[in-house]
Amino acid sequence: MIDVALKQPAQNNVFTRHARVQALLRMGRHQAARGFSSQFHPPEALKKLLDALPPGPGPDPSRGWLSAAAMNRPKELNVGHRLTTTAATGKLSLLQALVTPGTDVDTPGERFFTALAVASLHGFSEMVTWLLQQRADPEKTNDESRSALMLAADAGHAAIASQLVAAGASVKRVDQGAQTALHLAGWQNHVGVVQALLAAGAPVGARDLFQMTPLMLASSEEVPEAVALLLRGGSDVNASTREGTTALMTAAMNGHARVVGELLRAGADRSRVDFLGRTARAWAEQEGHSAVARLL
Repeated sequence: MIDVALKQPAQNNVFTRHARVQALLRMGRHQAARGFSSQFHPPEALKKLLDALPPGPGPDPSRGWLSAAAMNRPKELNVGHRLTTTAATGKLSLLQALVTPGTDVDTPGERFFTALAVASLHGFSEMVTWLLQQRADPEKTNDESRSALMLAADAGHAAIASQLVAAGASVKRVDQGAQTALHLAGWQNHVGVVQALLAAGAPVGARDLFQMTPLMLASSEEVPEAVALLLRGGSDVNASTREGTTALMTAAMNGHARVVGELLRAGADRSRVDFLGRTARAWAEQEGHSAVARLL
């Protein structure tokens, strides 16, 4: 999502602005995020966050969860680094050999990732099970305020998400962009994760810094399966941002015909207008999505 968001041309719609700022924040480009957000009127919560952030440099997403510099450190590494780099190999026996009596398995490594977070991100279910048995805390967060559950949700690991929920991971936790695990799973069409989160009581009405609900964010992508699940889970199909943007408008402006169909069947109001006085049909027409416009 990060690369795509940065390469998309600037458009005057809430989703594009939302994606750009989220992408810049995740890259650690705080100054750039502040500069871009100054071109419009961001929600007060986002403004406070941006004002409080240091200028950077922050993590580089091209390096993944672990930097190349950290990988080349000498052998006298701290406990957290040894635990997380070993967890990244997926070899449980090696990790078990490191954990001696008195070892805190929650000791963080690079970017405040714990061994549990790394295992959850990579889908190492056996390792996750063992770490939870060692009383690893599923609520520990990394430098983006993301827990192991959020990382598993973002990567699409449904079984691990269920494990973490059963171990006490909160489905209500939010990251630095105020997104929940349901936000992260929904827009990527991780259907199994969405089902697990909804069954655990994940809040369908949670709003991120741009007031986007999981349904609105999912509607920005052509993911009708996730959208249908979110609707059945109780999402308000006509909820809107402060700018008046609804899920239907988001789907229409991005040309997602199947998502538009799901929303209309769920009772989406096609007559709603945003702060510019535009309906979902008007957005579809402006962006050149004639087939979608005909549905509206």
